[in-house]
Amino acid sequence: MATPKKAAAVTREYPDDRMLSFHQWCKLNGLSPATGRRLISAGNGPNVVQLSPRRIGITVGDNRAWRASKTRTFAEVQSD
Repeated sequence: MATPKKAAAVTREYPDDRMLSFHQWCKLNGLSPATGRRLISAGNGPNVVQLSPRRIGITVGDNRAWRASKTRTFAEVQSD
């Protein structure tokens, strides 16, 4: 197992590889777990990593890309 010092260095070098739990991802994005599950089930959420048969995670990089894909300009918001 990596020492805390080595783990911190890896996290600084590869922050996009850091894994968020499903609940951390929901909290970070201001979503309820039910909404998070609906987004992912419908294919409208970020890519997920199947960590075990009953557990998923989302990398920081995948969350960042997903959020960027949801960004709209002010003009797009006004036309809705």
